[in-house]
Amino acid sequence: GDKITAYGHVPLDPTNNVAELYAIYVALSLVRGDVIIYSDSRYAIGCLTTYIHDWMENGWGGAANRNIIEPTYALTKNRNVTFEYVPAHSGIELNEEADKLANMGRLSGKPLVVMKNGIEQNLST
Repeated sequence: GDKITAYGHVPLDPTNNVAELYAIYVALSLVRGDVIIYSDSRYAIGCLTTYIHDWMENGWGGAANRNIIEPTYALTKNRNVTFEYVPAHSGIELNEEADKLANMGRLSGKPLVVMKNGIEQNLST
């Protein structure tokens, strides 16, 4: 029943694909147990559900963004993580909110800010 949101500067090469993967990494880091991840990034979903198996089997040859894909995939272990594609910019309320948070993070330059039920969380404790 808690609503957790986050935004902040992506601490990696800030391409759209990296930002989408980093958002999934943060979500999986903040939420325990089984989860459904809704994303408008077919790239990120494909990396974490399809391409990852070939890359791991073939020694990661030709895999861009391994530095974020591998740790994100590791967070899916020992839990049920389902990925659902949602179309971007189509009026889906939470997807529109995610876009606003992404822009806040891009423009603010702040490190990761996590809110739980509208209250900023101190992640250092």
